[in-house]
Amino acid sequence: TGLSNRSHFRRRLWRRLFTPVGPPTFVVAIAELSRAALDTEPDGTTARLDECVTAAEALANQHDDGLVGRAGDRELGIFLGTSGPGVTRELRALVQDHSGIDQIGYVEADRDDLDGVTIDEVLRNVERALGEARMTNQPLVRYEPSLDEQFEEDRARRAVLQRAIANNEFRVHFQPEADLGTREIIGAEALLRWQPGSGQCVPASAFIGDLERFDLLGQLSDLIVSETAALAASIGREDFGYRVNFAAEQLGDDTFTLLRDAHQKTQGTWCVEITERTMIQLTEAVLDNLATLADEGIEVALDDFGTGYSSLSELERLPLTVLKLDRSFVASSTSDRSREMIALIARIARAFDLDLVAEGIEHEEEASTLLELGYRRGQGWLFGHAMPRSVFLWSLERQPSRDAPIPEEITKGV
Repeated sequence: TGLSNRSHFRRRLWRRLFTPVGPPTFVVAIAELSRAALDTEPDGTTARLDECVTAAEALANQHDDGLVGRAGDRELGIFLGTSGPGVTRELRALVQDHSGIDQIGYVEADRDDLDGVTIDEVLRNVERALGEARMTNQPLVRYEPSLDEQFEEDRARRAVLQRAIANNEFRVHFQPEADLGTREIIGAEALLRWQPGSGQCVPASAFIGDLERFDLLGQLSDLIVSETAALAASIGREDFGYRVNFAAEQLGDDTFTLLRDAHQKTQGTWCVEITERTMIQLTEAVLDNLATLADEGIEVALDDFGTGYSSLSELERLPLTVLKLDRSFVASSTSDRSREMIALIARIARAFDLDLVAEGIEHEEEASTLLELGYRRGQGWLFGHAMPRSVFLWSLERQPSRDAPIPEEITKGV
């Protein structure tokens, strides 16, 4: 890219901040590049990265002593010798107009604010603003002193989760998936639960977001795949499905190998689920891995469909085989507007030759409506809560026949 490296950028930044000829007001920003921006194109070029660098340099050239350099492996450092609302708008436009930039964190200050401050502290504050942008999924965040307290809280929370992983406190539970026509249990979705010490299991909604934003989910990939493989080995049916959820950072080569091995050694159909939020973070290398999995018979599902991130072009780009209807549509499926939306999504799925699964089904009326609108598979408390592997196997055996109603023990998640 021709950019100065991290240490060179730091030296040049120090001269602009701490020498008498520096500008009276300034902005120091760090732009975090997406993983996809670092991918090499088929022709060997780095077009997306070059586009981001060119845009950042064009912005810097519009301001006194403007500077762009490497601030990290996926970070561009930017110095602008001015401040004010206009600069904020320009930074916001930089991240919004270029898909290769995920977020920007920045510090805006006067030269007088630098008395007694080191360059390490300036960059630390920019990094904290960037961290806040990353964790709250905002395109642009300005540093404020209140972020220091939030940083300490996040550090403590991260330490708790790291200890929980080290102490093997995370468990994998399985929620049944049913055929909406016959009500037969035809699959299971692997869901993480946290059981601190001897306490009650903590639902995923209380910790998954933190695991994702602290990049800790990858450390649990082996647990998820091995527990699911153990369930598949116990069930031993070709006509049974196994769903595993992964975030973008979990879908590298290690998880790819784990999934391929598990699929080859067990009976049944495996399915990798990715969320719409994760979809926009997928690199070309991960997309290639997903395509290989799909070619080998592992389904790829887009989870929480309809929550706002995907487009029809994305559905065509990804090697998808399944769409999962978000539970928010199911909960309101008795209204005419929601029924129209649910039917529209079913038509989209058919147009792309995708299977459909509905999530969050809690009532018979919802199941009947979805079946009427073209959905053959579903999951939710109507068919069973998430449960430990041994309980899932016991509950599956309690269903007397494939055409019989699901026993109460299953729906209660005993």
